[in-house]
Order: sequence, then structure tokens, then C-alpha cells
Amino acid sequence: MKRFKVISLDMFQTLVNVQSRTSYVWKPILQQGYSDALAAELGALLLGQYYLVYDRARELGEFYTTREIYQESFNTVFLLHSLDFDSLDAVDILFAEHRQAELYAETEHFLGRLFISETPLRMCFGAKKAGITACWLNRNQETWSSEVRPDYIVTTLDEFYELL
Repeated sequence: MKRFKVISLDMFQTLVNVQSRTSYVWKPILQQGYSDALAAELGALLLGQYYLVYDRARELGEFYTTREIYQESFNTVFLLHSLDFDSLDAVDILFAEHRQAELYAETEHFLGRLFISETPLRMCFGAKKAGITACWLNRNQETWSSEVRPDYIVTTLDEFYELL
């Protein structure tokens, strides 16, 4: 096995299937207005807002907790869709459902092999700046939209382990 100085994984879709909890997150927020389509739309908007807030904090050299980032992100989503729901309550729901999400099939096997640090996906940029080999775990087959590219892109932890 190769020696690595840092292994950084995004815990919000890396080890557990958060997508399986989407309805459980949005039903209490949307109540009678809930639909799968609206939950998917708002979930995508929430994630987009998360990255905007995260990037802004990074550019300003400020530190925000994940809770603070999601609170601001929910505030924006609620404002844009005229939803009357407390953003901190929404964050609590999101985090509770994240804890209920099922592990991916290979997660337990993978966790027995490595120490994992909880760091956002966007830390790939920092790894590249520091000269560290970067690997993006892209479970959702998303398109990489930045000039700075990871050295490796994988879709499962087993695929990542093969790189080691």
C-alpha cells in the first residue's frame, strides 16, 4: 500500500446514501406542499447554496461550521420559495436524517482500512494547491466544472481503495 499524508473525504455523500433520506428531510418542511419533484429541486438548490456560502467563507478567510453554512443556505432557499420554516430546525432535520442514512455497501469494508477526516468535497482545491494528490469520490456522476481538476475521479470507495 502507498503511504499517504492526508486522506480527505466528504462525509455528506461519501460513506452514506443521503439521497435515500430526501423525503424525510423535506416532508416536515414542506408539509402539505411536499412532492418528490419539489424536494429534489429544493435539495439541489440547497446544495448549490451550500457551496456558494462555503466558497465565500473560504475566499474571505473565515471559518463557518457546517451548521452555519446550512443555516444560511436554508435561509436563502426558504426566502426564494417563500417558505415559512425555521432554518435551524431545518438543519436539525437534515443532520438527523444524515445520521439515519444507510451505509453504502462498501463503506464498512473501507472504514476498516483507513482513517478518514471529515472535510468538504471542495477541499480538493486546497489539496492541489498544497501539492497533495487529490481524488474526488463522485457518487452522483456529476460534472467537474472547475479548471483545477482532481488527479483521480472514482465513483465508489472500492474503486478508491484500488488506487491505494
